[in-house]
Amino acid sequence: MKKNKFLVFIIIFLLLMCLTISGVAGFVIFRSMQKDQNWFNDCIETYEVTNKSVSFIKKGEVRDSVSQLGIKTSSLDKPYNKTLNKGPLLFIKTFNENEVYINFNYFEKLKVTNVTGDKMEKTRIGTYKELEFKELTPREVSEFLIRSGVIQTYQHLGATICLSNEIENQNIYKASYQAEHELCTNECFVLKYEFQIHIDKKTGDIDVLK
Repeated sequence: MKKNKFLVFIIIFLLLMCLTISGVAGFVIFRSMQKDQNWFNDCIETYEVTNKSVSFIKKGEVRDSVSQLGIKTSSLDKPYNKTLNKGPLLFIKTFNENEVYINFNYFEKLKVTNVTGDKMEKTRIGTYKELEFKELTPREVSEFLIRSGVIQTYQHLGATICLSNEIENQNIYKASYQAEHELCTNECFVLKYEFQIHIDKKTGDIDVLK
């Protein structure tokens, strides 16, 4: 009789332990989901960038102005490639879409830079030349650099970018971003990071930092 009571006690104890562990695990998952949902709270704008949209840009520098090189080109047919008063921002060779050229009227020496890694110091990636910012605002310049892949925000599949804060005056524009990108090896997981874009409105110099 005593053995039966002891066995019942053990079973009840184990059931209570299972319920407790399940409850703690559920709470942790719930809090984690809340944290994920709060990661992109209060975004000024949100951008989706995928490998299908920016895979044409390779590491290194986007090539110099096509108008100076005299190479036959066409406008790069992408939705973020704006056509302004002095032509499209980006061009491609008509027979080789892997060779991308900048419109020298607007940009100078754009350096492709990946911001998904560890903390990095302020890095110069190029210069925007239309300093009156009548055709593109500093925010639009930054968005173009992200969407085109000049600023690379993912490693494998794509990224979601949240413009979380802006500081602007007559001398400088500073944009802060929260981002997450999906990385797949043997399994897929999401990595989160933050970065900033600074544009000197007097010189047009563009820097990124983390």
